[in-house]
Amino acid sequence: MNLTEFDPTNSKYEEAESVDEAEALVSTYPNSAKAWVIYMIYHLKLADVNKARYVVRRGIQTINYREDEEKLNLWKALMNLEAFHGNNKSLFTVFEEALKFTDKKKTYLHMLNLLCTTEKAEEIEEFCQRIFKHFKADTDVYLTLLTYYMKVGKTKEARNLYSRSLKCIPAKEYPNIMGRFAQLEYKHGDIEKSLSLYEEILVKYPKRKDLKSVYINILKANGQEERANALL
Repeated sequence: MNLTEFDPTNSKYEEAESVDEAEALVSTYPNSAKAWVIYMIYHLKLADVNKARYVVRRGIQTINYREDEEKLNLWKALMNLEAFHGNNKSLFTVFEEALKFTDKKKTYLHMLNLLCTTEKAEEIEEFCQRIFKHFKADTDVYLTLLTYYMKVGKTKEARNLYSRSLKCIPAKEYPNIMGRFAQLEYKHGDIEKSLSLYEEILVKYPKRKDLKSVYINILKANGQEERANALL
C-alpha cells in the first residue's frame, strides 16, 4: 500500500501488507477511522480476532475527542467485528459501551442493521421493543425493519409494521416510507399490492415525480405500457 496515495475520505479500502506498514499508516493518520480499520482487517485476515479488537480499541483511544464521526466509525467497526467474529454477549457488551460515547440514534440504528444483516430473528424482536422506546417516530428504524421483514418473507409482520409506522412517523415522511414499501412489495411481496400503493401515492402526492417515475417503469416492466403511457 502506498501511503502517499492514501485518502482517508475515500470509501475504497486498501490492504496493509505488514504490521510495520499498518503502524506507519495509523501513525501518519491517527485520527482516521479508515486507517485503523485497515489495521484491524490485517489481523482478521490472519484470523487473529483478539489483536483486531486491540487495534480498534487503541484507535478509539487515539482519535481526537473532537472527531466524533471517526470515533463512531470505529465503534461501528468493533460492533461489526463482534457480530461476525464474536457472539451475542460480546456484541451487546460493545453496543452498551458504545452508547456511552457516541450518538445514541446512530449507534442504535447500526446495531439494528447488524442484527438484520446477520438475521438474528430472536434478537431483532427483543431489540425492537427497546429501540421503539427511544425512536418510535423515526422513519429509518421502520425502513430498516420493513426491508428485513420483506427480504426474509415475513410479509405479514412487514405489513403490520408499515401500518403502525403511518401512525407514528411525521406526516412529511409518509411519501418516502410509502414509496419504499411499495418497492419492497414489488420485489418481495405482492405486485398488485405494490401497484395499488403507487396509485395511492400518486393521488395523495402528485408532486412526487420521482415516485411517479418509478411506478411508470414498474408498469412498463410488467407489460402495462398503456397504463404507463397514460401517466406521462
